[in-house]
Amino acid sequence: MKNLFDTKISFYENVADNVGTEISLRDFLFCDQYKEQIEHIRSIADEEQQKSLKKKLPQATISGTFAPTRKAENLVTHSNLLCIDIDRKDNPDVAWFAELRNEWQRIPQILYAAHSIRGEGWFAIFHIAYPDKHRAQFEALRRDFANSGLVIDKSCKDVSRMRIISYDPDPYVNEDATLYNKVWVEPKLTFHTPYVGTNGGDDLERAERCCREIANRGIDITATYDDWFHVGAALASLGEQGRSLFHLVSAQNANYKASETDRKFTNCLHSVSGITIGTFFHICSQYGINRKETRP
Repeated sequence: MKNLFDTKISFYENVADNVGTEISLRDFLFCDQYKEQIEHIRSIADEEQQKSLKKKLPQATISGTFAPTRKAENLVTHSNLLCIDIDRKDNPDVAWFAELRNEWQRIPQILYAAHSIRGEGWFAIFHIAYPDKHRAQFEALRRDFANSGLVIDKSCKDVSRMRIISYDPDPYVNEDATLYNKVWVEPKLTFHTPYVGTNGGDDLERAERCCREIANRGIDITATYDDWFHVGAALASLGEQGRSLFHLVSAQNANYKASETDRKFTNCLHSVSGITIGTFFHICSQYGINRKETRP
């Protein structure tokens, strides 16, 4: 069976080079020829100078080979690989960002992961099942990472995106990477009909009453990540008006962080469908909070 690191990709001398040559993924990832230049870039404090020097280094299209020039429509062969970037600037409130190296082994579909060229961010190469659905598989990955509290660079959805050569003395390597087979399918537009109970009032009003009761009694209904996600998704069905309620409920947890809660709600607002406010009321009922009995 062919080793994934022997997969052919297109290699470019620098950012201005648009006509690539074939190289193996192994030769690109494990090359230490530019170690000193990369370490020099990492030693520079000026970000603009770093960017300028980065452009002079070799780059490669991890997702395949391209001819005659590097364009998405000129894809010759897809490599069945998809590379994601996780930048520090996009994840300023993730306290465990520097320890991501310890997390890669929990994701069996990752073939390789290491520090990016500036040494602050990370990149990870996934073995994907459906190269003809590159963007849909990327979107599924993006949402998986968002659900774990991490933001990945959206521009990685471009099949022709170039990866600047990097150096990491201790990369994560998994030659037996399994296939990532999730594909994002855009859901059909759904409309949420407000609930009107026998005591009158709509979903928003009753959700507000439940949240005030939760805060007054100091009840944590988000003890597990799964509960927190479902509460956020349910309150997101109310639209932007559910954001403050999600903060109020999440704040009852000892690990509450406003920035992460805000990010999670935004993700639920734009990415989750099929979970209605009824889920929130159901969770509340498990803690003795009844939407029909709760009063202002």
